[in-house]
Amino acid sequence: MKKDLKPGKDYTYQFITKEKGVIKTNDLNVVYDLILHDKDGIPAYQDFYPNGKLWGKTHFKDNKWHNLNGATVVYYDKNGEITREYYYIEGVRYTKEQWQEKVKELTQNYKYQFICKNKGIIKTNDFSDIKGLALHDKNGEAAYKEFYSSGTLYYKSHCKDDKFHNLEGASRVYYNEKGEITDEYYYIEGVEYTKEEWEEKVKELKSNNMEATFTSKNPQEIKRLSKSTDMALFISELVNNGWRDFKHTDYDYSKAWGKIHELIDKYNINIEELI
Repeated sequence: MKKDLKPGKDYTYQFITKEKGVIKTNDLNVVYDLILHDKDGIPAYQDFYPNGKLWGKTHFKDNKWHNLNGATVVYYDKNGEITREYYYIEGVRYTKEQWQEKVKELTQNYKYQFICKNKGIIKTNDFSDIKGLALHDKNGEAAYKEFYSSGTLYYKSHCKDDKFHNLEGASRVYYNEKGEITDEYYYIEGVEYTKEEWEEKVKELKSNNMEATFTSKNPQEIKRLSKSTDMALFISELVNNGWRDFKHTDYDYSKAWGKIHELIDKYNINIEELI
């Protein structure tokens, strides 16, 4: 069983990458060419003192320093007190006052943001604008967001066909005005679970939805793999329907038919598994 790694002792850095999720490491080079991107409000880069306390954190959006919920880059002393903080939006640095104005500019025209299945994104101050519409996440973005008057995020919920649903993290998340998570709840298809129950359910669902990627530099092997579906359909057609062409003839096809089934058994081919 994999042990729980301790920051500062077992690893110095924690990254969140788009391609590989969370990476805990002592080597900065492991994220070379990977895209740093926050997830569920957690900064994509964290650096720890040997005692495990946070030394610094940086929020990212698609590899750019970015945060609309507070300081983007923050440094701490060994007691956990903030020593420096910097504000960025889409990689551009602002003073705190400029950043506050920019956040208001980006969000002040609406309190709610919805993503609806049939009408896309709706930004509004009137909750009734989505009456009768189905909320549905798009590209991983939460279908419902609600903002403080300052423009920072207060609440978000992930939805699938108007039901709370998220297989990548909490479905419903509340934040304070500093951008820190205060409460979070886990749902799948509208059913609420504890975090532990949710983790087990996600494992079960993902294990039942297998994906596989094959790589090869052998042209012949690539051709075989690319034609595998056609081969499976051919075998199924031969075994299930091929005999009908000989059914009303004088030709004795039993030997040929026996040989076909013998080879199918020899190579352990289960027709039902292929189609």
